[in-house]
Amino acid sequence: MTACREGLISDLGPGEEDLNTAQKILIDRVIGKLGVLRCLEEYAREKGVIKEGKLSFPLEHNFLGWSNSLRLDLQALGIDARAGEKILSPLEIAAEIDAENAEKSTREAKANAERPVAASADSPECSRARGRGQMRMKAAFLGGRAKNDALECP
Repeated sequence: MTACREGLISDLGPGEEDLNTAQKILIDRVIGKLGVLRCLEEYAREKGVIKEGKLSFPLEHNFLGWSNSLRLDLQALGIDARAGEKILSPLEIAAEIDAENAEKSTREAKANAERPVAASADSPECSRARGRGQMRMKAAFLGGRAKNDALECP
C-alpha cells in the first residue's frame, strides 16, 4: 500500500508537499479503499468466488461498489493514461502519416540520385560509348539535371 501511495503522490506532484489538502485526502481514501478491495480479493481466494451457484456474498454485494468508488476517486485526482499512451486525433494521425511519407520520399530520391542513369541502346551517348569501346561514361548534364553519375548502356 505504501508503494501505491508513493506512486500516486509522484504522479500528482513531485512530492507530498506539492499536493493540496483535497488531493491528500483523496489519496488516503484511495489507499483505504484499495485495502478493503484487497481484503475482499483474499476472502474470495480463500473461500471461493462462487457459492451455491452465486457470487459469494462480499463479492456480490460489496466488491463492485468499492471498485467504482476507487475508480471515481482516481478520476477526481486526475489519474488518467500517461502522456505516452495519448490517443491521437485524426488530424494528428494524418500529420504523422504525412511526415512518414515525406521521409520515405526523401530516402527514395536520395537512393535514385546515387544510382547510375540508364540510357536507351540507340541513344547518341551509348553509340559514342560503344564506338570508343566503353560501357560507361560520365555525363555532365542528362535529363534536364546535372549528373556526375555513370551512364549505363544496355
